This record gives sequence, C-alpha cells and structure tokens, in this order.
Amino acid sequence: MFKNQRGMTLIELLAVLIILSLIVILVGSIQLFSQKQFSNQAQQVERQSDVRQLLTEMNRELRLTPSKAISAADNSLVIADTVYALQGNMILRNGSVQAENIRAFDVERTGNQLTIEISTERTLMEDTTTVTTTIMLRK
Repeated sequence: MFKNQRGMTLIELLAVLIILSLIVILVGSIQLFSQKQFSNQAQQVERQSDVRQLLTEMNRELRLTPSKAISAADNSLVIADTVYALQGNMILRNGSVQAENIRAFDVERTGNQLTIEISTERTLMEDTTTVTTTIMLRK
C-alpha cells in the first residue's frame, strides 16, 4: 500500500538538517570574524588619526616659535607657553586632552633637531602604532 509513495526518510531529513546547521555555523563565524576585524581596524585608524592630528598641531606651533623657546624633558614638550605632556594614557596640552590611548611620548632635542615619537596602546588584535617625526628648528 505504501510502496509507491515517494518522500524523505527521517535519516535523509536529519542529514539535510545537519548539513544546513554546519553551513549556518560557518557563515556565522565568518560574520563574527569580519565584525571583529572591522572594529579593530576602525580603532587602529582612529588612534593613528589622533596621533597624526596631534603631530600636525605640534609641528605648526614649532614652526612659529623660535628655538630658544622650545624645550624637551621627561615625556613633555614646552613650546613657548604651551606644554604638551604625557599623563597616564593621554597627552595633554596645557591640561586639556589632545590624544588618548597613548603608551609612550618621547621627545628628544639635539641641537636644532627635535625628534618626537608617539606610540599608541595595543588594540583588540594586539596592534600598536608608533609615529616618529624629526623637525629641524629655526635658529
């Protein structure tokens, strides 16, 4: 009586269900990895942008200031009346925050040459960014 009826057996149905589950898990893990990568890269780009903007501001001030009014000491840079200093994980300009998530702020003056190196803290993927610039000061 049931010999001519066509359909799927329970085992075939379970096999299809397992295959579809594996495909959904694979697609989901790829999606999560992509989101994590995007978040990490966005964070890294933001930190790089903050450091570059800060260096641009410092460079502008340094170019306008005579070299006699510029000094560097212990994670700080003094440009005339403006003081850039590392405090915790932030670089402050006269007490106001200019950049966050900073790991190191090194300033070294040798004659009329000023070298500034800023390193960011590690991101989610353990990436860190270090930006170094060397500026020749006016006499």
